[in-house]
Amino acid sequence: MDRDLFRKLAVHYIAPYYTLPPTSVFTSPTLRCSSACMHCGVWRLKERVPELSAEQWGDLLSDPFLSMVRTLWLSGGEPTLRDDLAEVARRAVDALPGMKSITVATNALHPFRLEKFLEDTLPLLEKRGIYAWIHISLDGPPPIHDRMRGVEGAFNSLERTVLILQRIKEKGVPIGWGFNCVITSVNARHLAETEERAAQLGGEITFNLVLPSGGFYGGDSTSALDADDKAAARSFIGRLINRADPYYRRHYETVLDVLTSGHRRHRCETLEATLYLDPDGTAYPCPCAYEEFRVSTQPGAMRYTWERLARYRSWIHRRYCPGCALGCSFGEGVSLLEFAGLIMEELR
Repeated sequence: MDRDLFRKLAVHYIAPYYTLPPTSVFTSPTLRCSSACMHCGVWRLKERVPELSAEQWGDLLSDPFLSMVRTLWLSGGEPTLRDDLAEVARRAVDALPGMKSITVATNALHPFRLEKFLEDTLPLLEKRGIYAWIHISLDGPPPIHDRMRGVEGAFNSLERTVLILQRIKEKGVPIGWGFNCVITSVNARHLAETEERAAQLGGEITFNLVLPSGGFYGGDSTSALDADDKAAARSFIGRLINRADPYYRRHYETVLDVLTSGHRRHRCETLEATLYLDPDGTAYPCPCAYEEFRVSTQPGAMRYTWERLARYRSWIHRRYCPGCALGCSFGEGVSLLEFAGLIMEELR
């Protein structure tokens, strides 16, 4: 069996009972943001969070305890607002020799900043065999997207971003992009149009429910779904399940569960698989528990940090997981038989 598939299987069936090293790292090199999304709390922060330098990021991630990490996220805020983001990425690549993919999560308001980052970074990623993925926020057709992002012309910037990515890919560079939509009261009845827009822009799209909690998701109350919004979202997700990839299908089952009963059936593996790090290097268990549990980190002490976070997992499972439909991990909670089927599909 492929080693990465074995690791994923281990996360499913061993990590809940025995603390394994993380297989992915989600970093926020900055929490500065240029959008004002109604469903998000990052741009509302009153104080700027200190940011590690690129060198400090490299020192932090070079811990041997992170040798199993295969995926790195550069998120935010808006990560491209860091002028040295390419250097942060280079330091991370050197620090994580097992890395196979790097994802940049962007609001697409700065297409030329993203282009400069890719020009500076892609040659190294190609040389190391690391796949680049651009995760773009898309919350509806132009007027809806602009309203949710709180920026006039946001959709136009998104289109320019995709044109840049298309030109890069046409040169034979291994890069991909996709979209994510946060379902709120504003776009719940426009999800089919949103999916069509994503197809026109050449990428798949995932859908997550707005999460009214602190930290990342401390948005205003108007983003919450009412009964009619939930009915519209259930109808769309119900149709989407029938044609979704198996991994995404489990996620959408969770979305339907939460929309219908407020309680999910499938386990989320994020707590056991992903290390989340703030701009100052502070670690937290997952986005839901962003404000509840925070652990300071030091170079060479990642095992200690990870084991400290593991102490809070049971509480988080009880407090947040039942009503959470975020897409932090896909394929979660499947049976052993179902997982074997997914592995066979990947090996074909």
